[in-house]
Amino acid sequence: MKQKIIGLFGGSGFVGQNLAFFLAKQGYAVRVFTRHRKNTRDLWMNSSIEIIEVDLANQKHLAEALSGCFSIVNLIGILNEKKDNGKEFINAHVRTLENILSACATAQISNFVQISALNADVNGNSFYLKSKGLAEDLLKTTFNKNSGVSAAFPNSITIIKPSVIFGARDAFTNKFASLLKYIPLFFPLAKGDVKFQPVYVGDLTALIFKYIEKPDQGVSTIHVGGPEIYTLKEILSLIADIMGQKTKVIPLSNFLSCLQANFLEYVPGKPFSRDNLRSLSKDSICLSSATTIGERVETQSTSMKNILPTYLNYEGVRKQYLIDEAISKEKNENL
Repeated sequence: MKQKIIGLFGGSGFVGQNLAFFLAKQGYAVRVFTRHRKNTRDLWMNSSIEIIEVDLANQKHLAEALSGCFSIVNLIGILNEKKDNGKEFINAHVRTLENILSACATAQISNFVQISALNADVNGNSFYLKSKGLAEDLLKTTFNKNSGVSAAFPNSITIIKPSVIFGARDAFTNKFASLLKYIPLFFPLAKGDVKFQPVYVGDLTALIFKYIEKPDQGVSTIHVGGPEIYTLKEILSLIADIMGQKTKVIPLSNFLSCLQANFLEYVPGKPFSRDNLRSLSKDSICLSSATTIGERVETQSTSMKNILPTYLNYEGVRKQYLIDEAISKEKNENL
C-alpha cells in the first residue's frame, strides 16, 4: 500500500525534527519543505523523510512541492527579530502562511495543522504573540471565506496552542543550562514569577499525530498544557539542582528587567530581547477547565522533572538526582 505523505514547514526546527522522526516511525512518508537544505542535515539519513528546497514566495513552486500530500503541518516560527518593530514576525508568521494556504488550495490539501502559541492573540503583549494571533485569524477567515465555495481548500484546520515546549535540544531549558555554566552563583532573572505549563515535545508530537490521523471538521483550536505549572524561577532552580549548582536566583524589578532586556537584545545570539520580555507579561497556562495534553492523547503526560535529567549532560549528578527523587517518592507513598 502506498504511504500517505505528510508535509512539514518548519521541519528543521526543534519540534519539526521530532515530529518528522515520529511520523516516519508511524509509517508515513514525510516531506520537509525548507529554504536551506543544509539546515535539515539531521534528517538526511532517514529514508522515509524527503527534503525539498522551496521558494516560499513562489506559489507555483510551492503547489508543485505540496502535490500528493495528505496533510500539511506548519511549524514555522521565529522568537526574535533584528529590529524591534514586528515586521519580521509578520513576514515569518503571516505572509508566509498566506503563501502556504494558497498553495494548499491549489494542491487540494484536505487537512492543515498550525502550531501556534498559548497566548497568541492579535491584541497580545508582544510583536511575537500578535503575529501568531494574526496567523490564527488568517486561518479562520480564509477557511470561512472558502468553506462551501472551494472544495480544494482544506476542510479541516487544527490550531494547536502549546505553553513552552521542552525536550532534548530545545532552546528553552538548554539556554538556561548554558547560562548557568557562566553565572553559577547568582542569576538575575526577569519576570521570575510568570507561570508556565511546560509541554514535553514527545507529548506534543503525539498530539499533532492525533489530529493528522483523526482531524475534526472545520476549524478547531486546541489549548495545550503539561501536567504541572511552574514559575520561571522554579524552572531555573530545577535546572540548577539537576546540574548540581547552588545558584541563588535573584528576581529583578520591572525596571531592572527592562534594562536587562535592552542590554541582552544586542548581545550576539540575543539570549533575551525586549519582545521576549513583553511576552512574559502574561502567564502561559491553560484555563482551569482545559484538559492537559495527556488527557487529549489518552496517556499520562510527561513531567518536566522526570525528563530534564535525561539530557542536561551531567551524568553523575543526573544519576544522584534520580536516586534522590526515587527515595523521596517512596517516602511520600509510605506516609
